[in-house]
Amino acid sequence: MNSAIRKGLPTTCAAILVDFDGTLYRQMPVRVLMAMELGLFGTKAISPLRSFRLHQERLREISAESASEPDEGKTPFERQMASACAESGMTYEQMQALVDEWMFRRPGKWLRRYIRWSLVRELQVRQTIGVKLALVSDYPVNCKLTALNLPIFFDTIVANGEPGGPSTVKPDPEGCLMAASRLGIAPRRCIFVGDREDVDGVAAQRAGMAFHLVR
Repeated sequence: MNSAIRKGLPTTCAAILVDFDGTLYRQMPVRVLMAMELGLFGTKAISPLRSFRLHQERLREISAESASEPDEGKTPFERQMASACAESGMTYEQMQALVDEWMFRRPGKWLRRYIRWSLVRELQVRQTIGVKLALVSDYPVNCKLTALNLPIFFDTIVANGEPGGPSTVKPDPEGCLMAASRLGIAPRRCIFVGDREDVDGVAAQRAGMAFHLVR
């Protein structure tokens, strides 16, 4: 049994949906390394990035309280960015440049070192027997996914801030349901694998899916 996943991972599922940050790789050591790098080379970016992260948690609170978020004609990522800009006094372009550099590009060199290989191997095995794989993330994933260079492919990717992404963030189930729909598989035949019970677990429950927590 895969030690990265709770015991009891069903063998009869038709699809496995996977969260990205903190699930496909161990997030804490990457955060520690990036905090050190920020302290040395990016002190001016610390406060704006903290604001950016905080505003995603505020979006999560909205998702936790209702089935949907207000439609402002923007993706959650764009709303998060705009709120952080208003708080920090930065332009959208300035904030986007900081986020791209410090949250997507610079962490790439560390990600592969902290891949959860036991989980990746489990996904590889499932894929060889016909199980569909989907990636469901509350952040854009293309840059980091390229850095990970995983020996698996996902049949569909649902990522906030990227084309075709959800209009809400987890724990709203929209991203999970979008992935299941694109795979053509009923939610009850899917498993969602994530690292946060309060976010990923609740999203899976609302979507009518089983949930497994990585450790």
